[in-house]
Amino acid sequence: MGYQVQSGDCLWSIVQQQYGLTNDTDIANKINQIAQANNIEDPNLIFDGQVLELPGDGYTGGGAGGTSRADAFHNWGNGQNDGSEFQMFDISTVDANTYAGELEKFAQEYVNKFDTDQDGSWSEEEFTKMATGGAENLSEQDKAAYHQMFQGLNIDQDGSKLSAKEYAAQLFVADNNGADTNGKLDGKFTLSEYQNAFKMPGEQGYQDIANAKLNFYVKNYDPSLIQILQQSQNQPQQQNQGGLTA
Repeated sequence: MGYQVQSGDCLWSIVQQQYGLTNDTDIANKINQIAQANNIEDPNLIFDGQVLELPGDGYTGGGAGGTSRADAFHNWGNGQNDGSEFQMFDISTVDANTYAGELEKFAQEYVNKFDTDQDGSWSEEEFTKMATGGAENLSEQDKAAYHQMFQGLNIDQDGSKLSAKEYAAQLFVADNNGADTNGKLDGKFTLSEYQNAFKMPGEQGYQDIANAKLNFYVKNYDPSLIQILQQSQNQPQQQNQGGLTA
């Protein structure tokens, strides 16, 4: 598994994000493995743009196994979760200015897992394969349901592709559903909190979710859509951002 170093990264933060480790000893051991795999003499010295080979035993957050966060998330969503929460990233490593970027980074990893044409986004067919585990011979009713779900996620209303940023807005809603008792985002959610972010038109709470996604997307990714936000039937309520209190 390869990882390109971003500005502000260090091996400690990379290990936390990519492997989901929280124990200092485990993190230190993994840093040593990465340093050895990449012939790094000084683990404190890495460079923006440097591509690191990350040894196996990838992210195992949320109680799910896998060789990457995307694999772990997919396994967790398909029942390998023991009722546990899924941790997208360590919220202590981000703030209000970097939260949306970390969310997009995680979303892009997951989009890439099912992006068969490698254009960085999902077509409706790719999305349906992701959502159904590649099931074939879907009924017309099921096809219609997944079509409606795909359209509901398509915030920019182009109708044909679902970007990582649009999926990140969906993950934000799930994270907001899982906010702690103080209303603070923590970068994780239960399966029911994730599923509740996928309400369909007509379901109770759908408009609130649609507004929350739109508000987050416009504010963090595409201010040019502000008119769509203003034209929304119900103005979005202020939502938590960046893992910080509202």
